[in-house]
Amino acid sequence: MTDIDFSLYLSLLLITLSLIVRQFRLIRLIQKPNFRLRKRYLPREKPINSDYGIIIDSLDKTIERCRILYNGKPLPWGEREDPKHEKIIGAGLGGIVRIPRGEENDDAEITVMDGRKTLKRIKYRDLVRAN
Repeated sequence: MTDIDFSLYLSLLLITLSLIVRQFRLIRLIQKPNFRLRKRYLPREKPINSDYGIIIDSLDKTIERCRILYNGKPLPWGEREDPKHEKIIGAGLGGIVRIPRGEENDDAEITVMDGRKTLKRIKYRDLVRAN
């Protein structure tokens, strides 16, 4: 094998390896995060009058702009005085959104979003009840 053949072989090998690595990174970016959604009875007055909340947890990767919609309407996160409708949730962490009192409906559609991308849709009645 001459030096020219070896350098050509080496450059083709490096290009092939870089394409494989790039493809693997793209696959990881495209994959949706895995998480668990549960409903829980947690009566609160703030940030809104609410009897139930929806818990998202057990994430395997970060959701940068997490929003949870209830029949297309964004739900507020947590116990803050100034309710936020979008939140960063890190890998291994979670959060809770509040459902306004009187709006609980088994036929409601829950949509979990990351920015504009829909991650999951599920009916409220299909959520597992947390203890």
